[in-house]
Amino acid sequence: MHAPACHGLRPPNLAVNLGKRQQVHAAISSCLAGRTEQYAFQTLPGLSRMLEAAPRRTEEELYRESLLREPRGMSLAELERLEE
Repeated sequence: MHAPACHGLRPPNLAVNLGKRQQVHAAISSCLAGRTEQYAFQTLPGLSRMLEAAPRRTEEELYRESLLREPRGMSLAELERLEE
C-alpha cells in the first residue's frame, strides 16, 4: 500500500529523476539562448548582387517544380529510373 501523496508530492515509485530534469533544462536553455544572439555576418557584395539578380519564384511555382523533380508517391528506385 502506498502512502498518500502530500501536497502534490509523488509516491516513491513515481519519483522524478532530478538530475535528468536539470540536464534537460540546461540543454533547452542553451538552445533558446542561441535564438536571441545576433550574428555579425559580413556582407559579400558579389553574392548579394547575384541573389538580387536571381529569378524570383512564387510558392506555387516552386511547388510545381518540386513535383516535376520528385513526383509524389514514387519510390526512390522509380525516381532514379526517371533520371536515366
